[in-house]
This record gives sequence, structure tokens and C-alpha cells, in this order.
Amino acid sequence: VPWRWGFSDPTVSVGPKTEACYEILYKPTFIGKTAGKVVFVSEGLGEFWYELKLNAEKPRPVSLPQMSAELGKSETTLIPVRNDLTESCLVHITLSNTSHFVLHSQRKVSVPGNGKIDLEVTFLPSSLGTSDKHTCHIEFSSPQLGEWSYTLKGRVSDQQLWIRSTSPAH
Repeated sequence: VPWRWGFSDPTVSVGPKTEACYEILYKPTFIGKTAGKVVFVSEGLGEFWYELKLNAEKPRPVSLPQMSAELGKSETTLIPVRNDLTESCLVHITLSNTSHFVLHSQRKVSVPGNGKIDLEVTFLPSSLGTSDKHTCHIEFSSPQLGEWSYTLKGRVSDQQLWIRSTSPAH
């Protein structure tokens, strides 16, 4: 099934000459268009079918807090990868910038059913300031869980610069 549903309650009661709202949460696991349906059954009134046209777009990357490290040093962060399904899922990981960001795991990881793993990523700056070369897009894909991504940005932390000044004697 390329989606999961969330229902607030499996039943709804509607009084005579009234109306009610019924909320359905659509959680797509794949990008693209698909169809679905909702069926309401009443002993007195019969069945009411609603056809749903569903469109799942690729999610925007989630920006993680900026990382900061002095030149020659590093900073590490953890990125959680969750699996709400009951079975284990294989997740493929791609980093856009392996010169300044290091993933401390394999590029394919298994996430247990109803569980999560924390992936360790380290930022290694190479020049002062913030620049595009200190940006990394981390993409995750899984046949069961779909696709999602994060953006990490790093900057060189402010370093104290000591300048020794000498003045000529008078």
C-alpha cells in the first residue's frame, strides 16, 4: 500500500438534518498520484462512497541546526531515522558533500520495525566563514518508507586571533 491512513475514530454519528466533519490523515510513502476511497455505511441509509484523488509531492528538505567548528577541528550531530512500519526497512543514504561532511555508517542501513536509529554526521570545515562548500544535502530513500532529505550547513566558528604588536622605542 503506497500510503497509510490515520482516523480519529472509526465511526461517526450524524443526527437528523445535521452534518458532521470526518478527518482523515493521508500519510503517503511514495511520490506521485494515486486513488483512494472512503466508505461510510449506515444500516438505515446504505453506503456512501467517496473517491479520493491523492497527490504526494516530494517533501522539502528539512534544515537542521547549523554546525560550527574551528578550522582543524570538527563537530558531530545525530540525525534520527524513524520507521513506523512493523517490519524492518532498508534505507539508502546519499550525501552531496563528502569533502566536508562524513557519515559514520554504511550507505545502506536497516531500521527496525517501530523503531529508529541515530546516524552520526561530522562536519569538517576547510575555510573561514559560511559558504556553499559547507552545505550538505543528505537524502534518504526506502522502497517501504519513501524519500526524504535534510540540509546541513556548517561554518567555521569564531576564533580568537592574537596579533602581537611591537612599537619602536622612542
